[in-house]
Amino acid sequence: MSDTITIRVLGPDDVEVLDRVRPGTFEGALSPVFAWAFLSTGVNAIVVALDQGEVVGHACGTVILYPDKPRAFFLSALGVHPEFRDQDVGQRLLVRLRNVAAERGCEEMQVTIGASDEMARGLYSGLGGAETPDQATYRFDLGEV
Repeated sequence: MSDTITIRVLGPDDVEVLDRVRPGTFEGALSPVFAWAFLSTGVNAIVVALDQGEVVGHACGTVILYPDKPRAFFLSALGVHPEFRDQDVGQRLLVRLRNVAAERGCEEMQVTIGASDEMARGLYSGLGGAETPDQATYRFDLGEV
């Protein structure tokens, strides 16, 4: 594990941290406007892994409120730059994000992954996550509504 990696929770005043992201860490280009909006809601969270001030990993999610059950947290993205994989960076990000979720009053965290994503399965089950094979994920394109 790299001794130079630090894990940090970002707030709306920390958007400038996302100005220094190692290419390939996120799926797409970051927008400072979108990042600030995401962080300003109070229900969303971004945790980053920094190597000498450069973002090399991230975990993002949001609090889910229900009218009939306790708060939950949905992990929407977890990514680690390929050069930093197999160094427990993903595990450290996920543990910190779980703590953020608990601090925000959530009683569970949920994530949806691809059926063939063995790396994610190993990470989530290794941290105590339980797979729910009886559930399916559906996506709706809201641009056509």
